[in-house]
Parts: sequence; C-alpha cells; structure tokens
Amino acid sequence: MSDKSEWYVHVSTVGHLTHTISDPRMSSWNVGPHWFRGGREEIFALFEKGDLIICLQDLRIPENKVESVKIELHALFPRKRPTADRSIAVTTKTKNGGYLHIINLYQFTANDGGQQDVVWKRIHAWISRHPGERVILIADMNCSIPGGRHNYTHPMERSSAEADDRLAKFCDNSKGTILSPVEFTWKRGEKLAKLDHDISWIFPLATPRAVFNDTAH
Repeated sequence: MSDKSEWYVHVSTVGHLTHTISDPRMSSWNVGPHWFRGGREEIFALFEKGDLIICLQDLRIPENKVESVKIELHALFPRKRPTADRSIAVTTKTKNGGYLHIINLYQFTANDGGQQDVVWKRIHAWISRHPGERVILIADMNCSIPGGRHNYTHPMERSSAEADDRLAKFCDNSKGTILSPVEFTWKRGEKLAKLDHDISWIFPLATPRAVFNDTAH
C-alpha cells in the first residue's frame, strides 16, 4: 500500500473536528501514526483553508527536527504561530477588552489514569485562576461521553470506563460545557468511539463536526 493510500485509510478512522465561532473556524486533529512528515500535504491543506485556530495532536516530530519544522511553517504560513507540548494555552485579547483562552490538549491514554488525573487537575486549577474569562479546551481527550462508545470490548474496558468517568467529573467540577460531534472520531474494526471533544467556559459553541476535507466520517 502506498504512503498516500495508508494516509487515507488512517484519516477515514481518525476524526478531525471543525468549529464555527461566528464566521471563523477552529479545527482540531490528531494526526496519529503518520507523524508530521507523513501527513504533511494534508496538514498544509488544512492550514491553507484559513481556519482561525488549528490544534494538532500527536504529531510525533523528532526532537532534533522541531525547530526546522517551526521555521518551515512560519515561512509558509507567517500568520500562524506554531507551539508544541501535550497541552498548550494561547491567550488573545478581544475587541471588547476581555480575554479568550484556547487550550489544545492531547490527553494521556485510558491505561495511564494517573497521568490523566494530573492533567485534569492542572487544567482545573488553571481555569480556577481565570474566573469570568472565556475558555475553550479543544482536545483528543482519550475519553468518551455516555453513549460515545460502540462495540468497544477491549482488555482495557475497565480503564476506558474510568477514563470516561474522569472526564465527566472534570466537567462537573470545573463547570465546563462539553460538546461532542454526532459522528464517531475513532474506529478500529467494529469498534467506534468519540474521543475528541470541546469543553467551553462562558463561551457558547456550535456542535462540532468530525470531518476530513469537508467529508464527514
């Protein structure tokens, strides 16, 4: 199978979320096992659409290539500001003088519950330090919502249920509003799951869609 064919097999099973804030869109995408180089053309095509914010997760850029990738992105898309880490918060001042915070998160997997707990606690503490401010968390959360898994029998089924419970508790404790796409965003064989979600605070959002190149999966 060619690299291109493998890529399209992958994107047919890993969702990409798009969101509308008035007119501008935000996109979130777990690039996954194809890494940055493997999905380079598709990533650049996403950039060229002009979305206001693009949150990519699991790029797997080798450490010695991070700076060269940043330089390349800046040269091709000078209005984009690339940042990298498991979770990143970007803040912008709005026209009315308030603040809007965007958090991009790539949560640990369900079998790493201790690390998931650490991430949720840190983000909750961060939210608590910004009372009354608008926040949007965009993420591959590796957790699902009630009814968000289908045919999901797995050796880690208990871990998955515990991960889903952590997500629900985080939303309850932080008073965040979670939004999930109608479509499943992860597929492996007969197993389907919604693992990509948005959570917002004091900022109403439209329901996201799981798409790739404007085609719903």
